[in-house]
Amino acid sequence: MKNVKKASFLVGVLIGALAFGGITATAVGILATPSTVRVVVDGTEVKLEGYNIHNNNFFMLRDNAEAVNYSVVWDGPNNTIYIDTTRGYDPNEQYIPPTATPSPTATPQAEIDVYEYATEVVRYVNIEREKLGLPPLIQSAALTEAAMRKSQDMLDNNYVGHDSPVFGRTESIVNIPGWKYKGENVTNSGYDPESSVKTFMASKGHRENILREGTTHVGIGVAIRWHDYSESPEILWTQLFGTNISE
Repeated sequence: MKNVKKASFLVGVLIGALAFGGITATAVGILATPSTVRVVVDGTEVKLEGYNIHNNNFFMLRDNAEAVNYSVVWDGPNNTIYIDTTRGYDPNEQYIPPTATPSPTATPQAEIDVYEYATEVVRYVNIEREKLGLPPLIQSAALTEAAMRKSQDMLDNNYVGHDSPVFGRTESIVNIPGWKYKGENVTNSGYDPESSVKTFMASKGHRENILREGTTHVGIGVAIRWHDYSESPEILWTQLFGTNISE
């Protein structure tokens, strides 16, 4: 744009649609005479024919673009002139409408296998127990189904806690013959199995449940809720701890 400004100051270039299309000033009944002003661009004189109208010098926009070397194209249907000072002048350049940019699509919601997540949680729980020399917990199918019901209950009834508005205390959800209930951890923090276990381990009461001696089995519940404002889902986690007293 530097050259354009320099030329404008030197010759008083007045750019307008009238001059762009090649229509002379005399065609609209205005007295015009050929301009005799010299045009110098960056120290070099260029040939630029113009018209003097009421002591003002007018130049064809395309001629000015060629002299200063910038792109200028005419969008007839929209009565718009496009000037691009980053590109050189091309007398054959035609206006090409911009391609419409597709609207952004929502991030697809990843399919999550809740039982795979449950198994991963058990693995991370046992890593924590192994650090203290505790025996690993066995993933129980019965406790897992009870934990899945608990997580789904929290999702359906929009709460995170040990007391269900439908079932009451978790013991009533477990209520599995032959099992001794040892404790429960619940949270909606953690976007994957590892982060959920880290959340539990950062809490004294939850950590005690994970590291309690005498517990032999665990079941993990996972329920998933997607929100429009986040690419990651909210996950409601349940850990149920118990001992199979029927074995």
